[in-house]
Amino acid sequence: MSENNRNNNDGFNAQDMREIFRQYTMDEPDENTEDIKIIPLEKEENKKEAEETVESKPKDTFEDISSFSTAPTENTPSVSTPQESNLSDYELPETEPFLQPVIIDKNALPIPEDEFGMPTTLNFAVNLTEKDKQIIAKKEAAERLNEPEEGEVKGFKKFLKSIFPWKNDPPSEIIRKCIFIVSITVVVISAAILINDHVIEPNVAENDISDVLDIKNGNSELTWDGIKKKYPDVDFPEGMQLKYAEIYAKNPDFIGWLTIDKLGLEFPILQTNNNDYYLKRSFNHKYTELGNPFLNCENSVDPLDLNSIIYGHSTRSSDKIFSKLFDYRTLRGYVNNPVIEFNTIYKDYKWKIYAVFITSATKSGDNGYFFNYIFTDLSTKEAFDGYIKELDKRTLYTTGVDIQPTDKLLTLSTCLYDIDAGRLVVVARMVREGESEEVDTSLAKLNPNPYYPQAWYDKKGIKNPHKDVERWYPD
Repeated sequence: MSENNRNNNDGFNAQDMREIFRQYTMDEPDENTEDIKIIPLEKEENKKEAEETVESKPKDTFEDISSFSTAPTENTPSVSTPQESNLSDYELPETEPFLQPVIIDKNALPIPEDEFGMPTTLNFAVNLTEKDKQIIAKKEAAERLNEPEEGEVKGFKKFLKSIFPWKNDPPSEIIRKCIFIVSITVVVISAAILINDHVIEPNVAENDISDVLDIKNGNSELTWDGIKKKYPDVDFPEGMQLKYAEIYAKNPDFIGWLTIDKLGLEFPILQTNNNDYYLKRSFNHKYTELGNPFLNCENSVDPLDLNSIIYGHSTRSSDKIFSKLFDYRTLRGYVNNPVIEFNTIYKDYKWKIYAVFITSATKSGDNGYFFNYIFTDLSTKEAFDGYIKELDKRTLYTTGVDIQPTDKLLTLSTCLYDIDAGRLVVVARMVREGESEEVDTSLAKLNPNPYYPQAWYDKKGIKNPHKDVERWYPD
């Protein structure tokens, strides 16, 4: 556009039109094409002459370019009007034809608009290469149909990207995702532990015991001939009771049966050469945190030792396994269940409860002292009497049941959660031959000052009145 015309706002001349036409139809001038020079109108007389030339022409000659003026100079050849000459007579640089836009059915899909209300579709894109057109068309189609483009994350992979750290994620996003993953992991693991501890494993132990109960209650018509024919590979101990033969055939570690009627406690008792295996094994050898009650590995079954110790797990919030023994912490619990039945595979026995006490399983819980209630035999009468005196000091209540050095004892031991490594212990003595198994529970009385381990006093925040008493040892 000539400088004078731009400054004076007098319109465009023909040379300006050609320049504009060339700029819009070619990216760069062809090397073989000679540029058309535009000579500015520098003199006032040239302007006047141009105006006179325009006025001398017929009006219809300029009907299509009435707003344009010509300004020929001495050095510039005259330019014919559109009627006098066709623009095709001029040699213009060759240019690529206008590219036709890709048309998408506007009736099928809405045309998106920008913030100014202008359409943004491919219909209005011009001067694009074929490759660019394809890219834009593909993107528009994908956006309108809400479909991911090739290479974009989609489906399950998109879900994973929203949770797990991904390439090009900013640090803050990576930290957020890591915290989220850790939180979810903790929740899942905690839920799994709770379900396992309170649903799965308790059911393993209970189901196994239920199966054994069915065997015990359904063997009334058994005979030794039938048992040996049914289990030809089992070596049954000499003198064992027939009623326990089929249970023994299922697990040769079976040595007896424990029952406390009113507590609803009924378990097969097992024994192996160590005290660890059945801590976390059921009757059928399945893993379970509740295990199965078992007899101390150092005890004899036939004949019974002076003190037979049976261990069993308990839980904080259920009545599984030995948790039911917690009833013996109260006098009422004792009055309701003063007698225990513990039968071996050789003989049946009843036991009268003599003492119930709380102790620690570690020396650190009682000023460096462990009260040894898990001995199997005492060598002298004096040692036995010393043990009975320790029971009398520690028992939560007296039962009125007498005891003699010739009596055999049954000790039930389970975990107690009042203190760390706490134990609840129930001691009973065997009903003597010819003695009534009835117990006068009216003789039972609370012990006003039972001897607890030091950890119990520490938790209560009170002074231990038994701290300096003489310590007893079984030997």
